[in-house]
Amino acid sequence: MKKADLARYLIIFLLISSIACTKEKLDSYTVQVKNKYFEDIDSVRIGNHYFGNIKPDSVAINRIDVGSYKFTTVTASNIKISATITLTGSVERIYLVINENGILMKE
Repeated sequence: MKKADLARYLIIFLLISSIACTKEKLDSYTVQVKNKYFEDIDSVRIGNHYFGNIKPDSVAINRIDVGSYKFTTVTASNIKISATITLTGSVERIYLVINENGILMKE
């Protein structure tokens, strides 16, 4: 085998490998919000997307486009929880959790 043939096969292999490993950019995400807080959380919103009331140990799901959004909710005892979140990356499903201390976290 000539060096030119070997180089050609190596270039073809590298090209195919780089195409196969390219991560697809997503236009939207499935966002799950789980309530691990001890009481209901009301009026859960991410931007203009409404998740409604989420009971303890329950999950609400919505489809949201790529971008930055304001997350807002109020607990049953009128405690306000808010954050700014950015939806990006190559994972189609994003898990957000309001933990037992009332803090929004990404799982």
